Amino acid sequence: MNRLQHFAIWTSLLLSPLAYSDCIQSHHVDSKEGALKFSDDGRPATLRILARNEHTADRFSAMESVFPSGYEGPGFHFHEDTVQAFYGRSGKFYVQLKENGKIREILMEPGSFLSIAPGTPHTFRNPFDEEAITLGIDAPGSLVEMFEAMAAISINREMTPSEKEAKLNQVRWHMYDNHPDSEVPQTEASL
Repeated sequence: MNRLQHFAIWTSLLLSPLAYSDCIQSHHVDSKEGALKFSDDGRPATLRILARNEHTADRFSAMESVFPSGYEGPGFHFHEDTVQAFYGRSGKFYVQLKENGKIREILMEPGSFLSIAPGTPHTFRNPFDEEAITLGIDAPGSLVEMFEAMAAISINREMTPSEKEAKLNQVRWHMYDNHPDSEVPQTEASL
């Protein structure tokens, strides 16, 4: 079984067609639709929204992300209730995970797949000379709304840079299932 087949199986589990067949809508995104350009702490990024919650009965969202050469991700963060998965489409990038007090760096290449468990601090970066494109799936799909809000703030010409940064921080860290690494809950084993 190849990587794409593994990805298809994982995605089909999310859809749970027997339980959600009356709620999930058929949905198509044209190859030129859905692009969001925004800046995350001054780092430009492009996302293309492929599926929102309303298309999947709140089971998942899907987006294509473009990480330009030299892109440094958002810093270590975690999602309390969201499983985040990446499938490498083109180029290369690294995903870093903090597990048991150690950082593990995973090279993502075309055909690579990674699923990140809720509560696992992670970040990503592209130190390579070419852009990297990845397909991302979030289950449940709350993060698409965060990226849309960040894109709207990024292009707002009426806000000062400091107002934008304050609003971006509010959206980034306080409105959705996205938390800075400093908020990782302590467990008895880590005390």
